[in-house]
Amino acid sequence: MISADQFRVLVADYLVGNVYLESFSRKFAVLFDDIEDSGNPESIELSYRIESALADVSAGLASEDSLRECLSKCTYVASVTVNPEFSDPLASRSQKSATYSPYAAEYEYA
Repeated sequence: MISADQFRVLVADYLVGNVYLESFSRKFAVLFDDIEDSGNPESIELSYRIESALADVSAGLASEDSLRECLSKCTYVASVTVNPEFSDPLASRSQKSATYSPYAAEYEYA
């Protein structure tokens, strides 16, 4: 199964300069090739965001700098751990951590 983290690692390699755009595109294509069959919903959604951004660059509709900006935003995940003793007294005591993705506009509670 292809995970969203595999895409995030590939994007991180590109963003820090470990791979060039052409190599990034080829490696992405290998992962993207069978995403519908072997990916989970999060990895499918992320892969389509990346594919759309790459298509814009390929078509000349966006620059590589805008691609980098888009990729850094769409792969960003923040994890926050909340100590229930100091959190909102009305919140559930079992809620201990949350992951927020600004582009999915969803919270995922653990």
